[in-house]
Amino acid sequence: MTFAICFDFPETPGQPLFAGWLYDGGLGFAPRLETAARFDTWEAAERTLENSYGRETRTFGTVVELDQ
Repeated sequence: MTFAICFDFPETPGQPLFAGWLYDGGLGFAPRLETAARFDTWEAAERTLENSYGRETRTFGTVVELDQ
């Protein structure tokens, strides 16, 4: 089982973005789940959401479980 971080911004209803790795190793946004950063545990994904995104951006993020 793996986890991802999903962002639902009000500016783009019905078009979620996901946490994704940038070329320099930092975190940004991925337009599709296929390119999203994946985490082994819910705790690791939650910790990443809390530590890698600003306070306002975090309010739109949710850790989601992926079927695999």
